[in-house]
Amino acid sequence: MEPFKNVFNVGLIEHIATQIELHDNKFNKSQFIELAGKDLEHLELKQRSQQIYQALQQNLPSDYRQACEVLLKTLAPVDESSEQIHFDNDAQGIRGWAIMPMADFVALNGLDDIEFALSILKQMTKRFSAEFAIRYLIEKNPELVIATLQTWLTDKNPHVRRLISEGTRPRLPWGIRLGCFIEKPQMTIALLEKLKDDDSEYVRRSVANHLNDISKDHEYLVVNITENWLVDADKNREKLLKHACRGLIKQGHQGALAAFGFTQPQVKVIDGQVSPTQIELGEQVEITIELISTASKPQNLILDYAVHHQKAAGKTSAKVFKWKQLELQPKQRLQLSKVHKVKAVTTRKYYSGEHKIDILLNGQLVETVSFDLLVA
Repeated sequence: MEPFKNVFNVGLIEHIATQIELHDNKFNKSQFIELAGKDLEHLELKQRSQQIYQALQQNLPSDYRQACEVLLKTLAPVDESSEQIHFDNDAQGIRGWAIMPMADFVALNGLDDIEFALSILKQMTKRFSAEFAIRYLIEKNPELVIATLQTWLTDKNPHVRRLISEGTRPRLPWGIRLGCFIEKPQMTIALLEKLKDDDSEYVRRSVANHLNDISKDHEYLVVNITENWLVDADKNREKLLKHACRGLIKQGHQGALAAFGFTQPQVKVIDGQVSPTQIELGEQVEITIELISTASKPQNLILDYAVHHQKAAGKTSAKVFKWKQLELQPKQRLQLSKVHKVKAVTTRKYYSGEHKIDILLNGQLVETVSFDLLVA
């Protein structure tokens, strides 16, 4: 498979240069291509984007607004109501990954002209998300950016509405962490409130991810929002909130679980086992639990398990894995099994030793089993 970083390639750089040259007769096309493509094969994705940005910086007009107008003219036509983003080069203009360094140019040079910069990013985000670039403007003046975003809430383009949520996420992966919103999450919640029932799943998914970000620093605030938004919620909003609370639910947060009807489990564990009890890296174990309901009413249960992986110096690190969601009837007896594969992954180094498995019901520990792992 071709490396993902190759979305920024010589062909893309030449396409950007060709489109800019059409609208700026002083543009040094050859110099831009040389600077933007220098040693490209040795650079990672964000480094490639940064190098293209620097080439734009050296070759676009020195007047900021004039440079932005040139970039604006290079943009490919879009269907204003479509959620689709096209990543292939278009003879009619620029779209897809090429927008990323262009958006950085607009934001980084527009810190003293924020409202104008936002008007350009609004157009760019329709062709590729400006969620990374807008964060530079937020750092400079969060109140001004929020005020502008409020005027976009009814925009017909779903990419613009999504940017309102995605661009202000406090902990966006790959993006600058927004300390102002980590400290004061209320600054963005009014925006999320307006978007929670958006017609677009694409937008609602961003709202869910934004709330999940907030939950990492303000768990009870997100639980409170969830409880309020669940009142008279349709299926789409319920789906949004479950996705928003996925981190809290995986942690066994009792407030988040209770909001969705997952209360203290009333069960008796009859048996819990793991088989085999000794394996080598690359093999698997089967976890089995048998339980019976002690409740007089049906129970909604989330069954998870946490594997305590051995680390260096005898320490362990637990990782929670999803198992099953079920409804257990009064006095019902149930046996469940789950296969867990222990295979090499790039994100974890395995060590020999005992690996405990905690079996969890609605975040509560109900049984512990263990197996020995042998790593050559």
